[in-house]
Amino acid sequence: MIAEHTFITTLDAPEAFSRADAFLASLGFAAADPAADSSTTSAAGPALIRRSWARGPRKPSYSPLFRKLQMRLHLDFDRGRINSALSIEHPRRTHKLARPFALTLLEDLEHAAAGAREPQVAAAACRDIIDDARRRDFRRRLIIALVVIPLFVLALFAIIIAVSSVL
Repeated sequence: MIAEHTFITTLDAPEAFSRADAFLASLGFAAADPAADSSTTSAAGPALIRRSWARGPRKPSYSPLFRKLQMRLHLDFDRGRINSALSIEHPRRTHKLARPFALTLLEDLEHAAAGAREPQVAAAACRDIIDDARRRDFRRRLIIALVVIPLFVLALFAIIIAVSSVL
């Protein structure tokens, strides 16, 4: 899934990127590849600056867990206009919370990078979605632990009793 968003800021590039970095770091994103970051200069100064962040494993995971989704975010700063692109990869299907997370993240990133809100305050809605995903993931594991495993043990026990009654 790919989501894109464009917004305007009155902040200069270093301040906008430092606010974006603080916002994304609070959500578990890290600089993807500093060597891939680039900037293009013109007579008026830096015209285009690109930065990338990543969250999750390096390779796409088949796991249904939200924390194992591979996420990549790219920001392009061009004289006050910021283009953002977020990709969330899952090999089989899109996670239920991927769309609301992507839209919330890009909207809150705008508020943080443009200086409308402090990065930690802007990240609150995204953290709520991440916490909801953790609760869902915990419930999924709990169901497996409390239902599937006991059923497997019960079936194994029934097989053992059937075999011992035949012998």
